[in-house]
Amino acid sequence: MLVNGLTQRRDIPFEEGQFMEFRQLSAVELDAAEAAAVAAYSRNARAMGAELMTALQQAAATSDGTPTRPAVRYDAMTLIELALVDWSYPVAVNPENVRRLDLRTRDWARDQVIALNFPEEEAVAGAVPNGLSGSIAGLTATAAAGPAPARISRPSSGASPKSSPA
Repeated sequence: MLVNGLTQRRDIPFEEGQFMEFRQLSAVELDAAEAAAVAAYSRNARAMGAELMTALQQAAATSDGTPTRPAVRYDAMTLIELALVDWSYPVAVNPENVRRLDLRTRDWARDQVIALNFPEEEAVAGAVPNGLSGSIAGLTATAAAGPAPARISRPSSGASPKSSPA
């Protein structure tokens, strides 16, 4: 499907009167967000050393084969910077201002982009990525300030996102 003009305006539930409008991303844009996440995970893994790499390899080998969730698979800021087309804040939508979002708003915006691009993910938002247990997921979250890299696989979706013309 061609994704030109597929946008959704979403009210920010914890900021009365504020909204953001997002557009659906193309496959090339999702690939760029995935590459940004992989690069960040690789940098963090190299910095943490051999012990972490061994733990990640063991976790991947025992995985149940569940594809990695988009919230883990894609770089949040890349998703938001590519998908955000408008907001109610009194400053322009640009990468510099997007990077000034607080953590809560950034995570909410990331989740909106994921919901627009992967509607089936709304039902599994709390799932542990790729079957990782608490010890491995906790180790990487604490050490890397983010989730561990996992096997990358494309989600399959026959569903089309709800959309409105731009």
